[in-house]
Parts: sequence; C-alpha cells; structure tokens
Amino acid sequence: MVYTVMATRGPGDARDALYPTVDARLSIASEDRDGGRVKWLPVAAVRVDDNETPIEPAPAAAESGDTTIAVTNARVLLRRLGTDGSKTIAVGHLRFPWIEEVGFHNSTGPDDPALVRFSTHLRGDDGSVVHRVVTIDVGPTIDARDIALSAAVKVADFRLATMPNLSDDKRWTLAKLRTPKKPAREEPGITSIRLPGSVHVSAETAIPAEVS
Repeated sequence: MVYTVMATRGPGDARDALYPTVDARLSIASEDRDGGRVKWLPVAAVRVDDNETPIEPAPAAAESGDTTIAVTNARVLLRRLGTDGSKTIAVGHLRFPWIEEVGFHNSTGPDDPALVRFSTHLRGDDGSVVHRVVTIDVGPTIDARDIALSAAVKVADFRLATMPNLSDDKRWTLAKLRTPKKPAREEPGITSIRLPGSVHVSAETAIPAEVS
C-alpha cells in the first residue's frame, strides 16, 4: 500500500479513503464527521517524512497563503494551492484514528519557526511498521502549542465517542487529554503528546475502528 499523506488530485479522481476528495472548486470536499465550517490556517510549509527521511520536501520559499491546514472534528487537512489555471491541487489528510502522536515546538526567535507535528504508522509491504511524520512550519508568530493541544483534544473526543472497545487505561489517558494543561517542561526540540488507541493507516481503518 502506498500512502504519501499528500497527493495531487482533481475533481474527476475516484474516491480514495487515503486522500481527500477534491470538488469542482478545487477545494477539499467535506465529510459528515468534519463538523461545522472548516477554518483554514496559512502556514509556511508542510514536510512529510518516511521514518524520518523526507519524502515531501518543504518548499524553499513558500508564499503566505500558498499552503494551508485545518483541523476538523475528524481529521487534519492539508492543502497546497496550485498555480492559476491548474485543474489539480495537492491535498492530504490525517484521519483521527491514524494519529499516534502530536508534537509541537514554539518559536524562540525569527530564525526558529514554530512547528506542529503529527505521526502515523502503516504496514510496509514486508510487514514492517512504517512511520509517516508530518511536520508543519506555522511560522514564528503562531502558538504551535495551542494548535497541537487543540488537535489532541479533538482526537481524544473522537476516539472516546467512536471506539467503545478501547481498554480502560487508554480511555483514562484520552479523558485526561480533554482538559489539557501546559506541560511542566517543554522539550528543546519537539514536545510530544502520545494519543493511545491509534490504528495503522489503511482504507479499512479510515472509518472508526474498534480496538482493544
């Protein structure tokens, strides 16, 4: 199975649970579980790493508004706008069942961008576990911690509502995440928030899965 997080898609492409559907306006089509109106946030760049090896390099000089993200009630959306006249757009999503970890790093100066990170995992062709790590450069002025904590709360709410067979300890950990507090100590690099109950990426797990 090939899952690169982001892919170039157009309105005529067949539906694929691994990637967002694109409508005639070259926008990501909403799904029932997304909730209300999607609020897009312009970011500097999005990078996707395969087991820490970049497979979707960040643009050398991304323009403001060129790349945007949004966190709905069911997934993290990624969108990179194309050139005028383009009939396709680069899009991606991280469905909440897939996210195993959220991380953040707040800027300490103009040369130190604030980062938000999402980690997922899938099965390789040889049965090994392959990680997809999405790092979002939100620029030096955005509070990355707020974005990460808000996303963690939404993932926790989603899993508690859709995964009734989660073990008691996982439910307890997720319930604690619903009232997040500022970490006592932020790491100098990425501060990570573990989200128990994640499942490997696949078309079959794109809908809520019952796990133990």
